[in-house]
Amino acid sequence: MPQIQQETYTNFVDCGSQGSCIRFTADAKGGPERLWFDFDVTPEANDADQYILELHHGDTLLGGGNPNGRMNPVWKADNNDWTRLADPERIIGDDGRYIFRWSVPRPKTNGRLAACFPYQRSDLDAFLKNKQLRCDDIGVSAQARSFSRIVNRMDDLGSEKPGVFITARQHAGETPGSWVLEGILSAFDQTEENDPLLWVIPFVDLDGVEEGRYGKNHFPLDHNRSWYGCGLCHETRIAMTESHRWAARCTPTLFIDLHAPGFMEEGCYFFSGIEEAEDKQQQFLESLVPLIGSYASERFIRQSGYQSVANQKVGIPSSNSANVFFNEEFDIPATTMECTYQSFNGTVASKDDYRAICTAIAQGIRQYCLEAQSVAL
Repeated sequence: MPQIQQETYTNFVDCGSQGSCIRFTADAKGGPERLWFDFDVTPEANDADQYILELHHGDTLLGGGNPNGRMNPVWKADNNDWTRLADPERIIGDDGRYIFRWSVPRPKTNGRLAACFPYQRSDLDAFLKNKQLRCDDIGVSAQARSFSRIVNRMDDLGSEKPGVFITARQHAGETPGSWVLEGILSAFDQTEENDPLLWVIPFVDLDGVEEGRYGKNHFPLDHNRSWYGCGLCHETRIAMTESHRWAARCTPTLFIDLHAPGFMEEGCYFFSGIEEAEDKQQQFLESLVPLIGSYASERFIRQSGYQSVANQKVGIPSSNSANVFFNEEFDIPATTMECTYQSFNGTVASKDDYRAICTAIAQGIRQYCLEAQSVAL
């Protein structure tokens, strides 16, 4: 029987694995939501030539309630690159619950299965090698891990050049946000004269990333529900402090928070839910539509109200997301991007697809900041 390796990033619950059939589901890891899974598999000599991978309890994964919905996790065998699994065999019980089943060749030395392409601190470190981007440790996480910030340059105090602040992984398991961020950073690595000052927090819930959590609505508080007062999570407190360090070196112009949606949702879209900045947000988001093209969801620009509803249930203020903080603190458009785990218009999502989206977003950022600067002049 293949052995499941308990690495620090592991998120795996055994649902009665037997022989070469690995029955699994995602671990909530203390939170109210499940979605992310990621684990290593080491073969043994008497294993069958094919492994059966069975996802159980998918109906209670966030966004996983449709037994006919898209579900294409990623698989990595030996030293090969990640590949998407094909559409699963669907086994629906008489009570409506379902099992998704895939078959993969037994790896020679090791395999790894994940909900989507993983992205950890080691991936970011590898990406930053030989880049002109600057990465600094600016504090420590709640569990005392080094907490980082990335900039494309360090402008002088009082600079009036446009500035863009970006966050990712407020929900630790939302790895598509990191792939989009990597592409944006690539576009701004070779800084052009008129480029905005880019200020980035790559892993807001760093401890969640390292410990394999999904992180949405995590107990005691979701990171993206703690941007008020002095910050209810230590990491958001650091990020709020950083926002003022950024603002002192630029003209604050735009904030983008990178996320991923429900598990089976397709495409990418943006939330624009702050009335005070509606015109500016609409201008930026509408400029992205022709750039992103077929990667965009049918409803590309959406209004967000779910955060305030969720907050009211636990008795905390509704205006505590990163978007609201940046809009109220700096009077700038602040928006959330949601990018699929699965597919774009019926085609499974590849790393190249994420990179194409990044190129479009970087172009949109440059264009918007140039226009904002010309208006200011």
